Amino acid sequence: MRAAFDPRLHEARPLDGQRETAFNIRAFTQDSEILKFPINTARLDRARKAISVARELLEEGNVEGCVGPAEEIRESIGELIDSTLKIYADGQKDITAEEREQHTEAQVTIKIYRRALRETRQKLIHLYARVLETSLEGEVLKSRDFLADAVTQLQLALPETPSVQDDYSFRCIPQVLGAVRKVVQDTRQVLETEANSATDNPLIFPPRIEDYAGEEADYAATLTVKECREAVVSGGNFHGEAIAICLDTLTIALAELANISERRTAHLVDGS
Repeated sequence: MRAAFDPRLHEARPLDGQRETAFNIRAFTQDSEILKFPINTARLDRARKAISVARELLEEGNVEGCVGPAEEIRESIGELIDSTLKIYADGQKDITAEEREQHTEAQVTIKIYRRALRETRQKLIHLYARVLETSLEGEVLKSRDFLADAVTQLQLALPETPSVQDDYSFRCIPQVLGAVRKVVQDTRQVLETEANSATDNPLIFPPRIEDYAGEEADYAATLTVKECREAVVSGGNFHGEAIAICLDTLTIALAELANISERRTAHLVDGS
């Protein structure tokens, strides 16, 4: 995912908001390994929940020799979810120099997590096979569906053929947030200008007393009827079109921000 914030991308499309957003994300994640992780922990969590249900069903069905392995697998998946950073750090030690030369950093990372998942997947598939050999009655039959779902979720947590590109909701963060940021900046500028402006109608522009060195008599002499009439200017500064257009644009921008944020949240929560 880190490639989405590569400065070369944003120099090729030099929009200020986009470049600033990409720069901030790079700075924020500079020392973090989290963007490198290819494993989908939401899928792992769904697998863990499915196995928990299957374990309860197997226990109710008194299936000998299956409850213990189910609990062990559930705990193993929990460790994968809770110890993602540790798994990555430990896995780096097992990567050979030859593997580092032959593969990119992303491919090496995938290897690390595949190795961490492999044993758990094999145990789960073995358990599923054992349950398939048991009775087709009652709770045992129900448990098969949950075990099958758990196998599927483990496969989807780190597919054999990873997607070529990240989802739009992650890959296009600088583009969308950058555009929103620019709209917010423009809106702020307009609102600050409006808050510090004269918007009455008419507006009065009398001669400046400072121009008469403080001589009130000389100043008063300039206030003829003609001068006073010319000092009164009727205009349209009361019109709020500038604010209206900015706020309409801001509404659209915030809706887009909410939309892409919801998609990222959904991806993290349901693993889809």
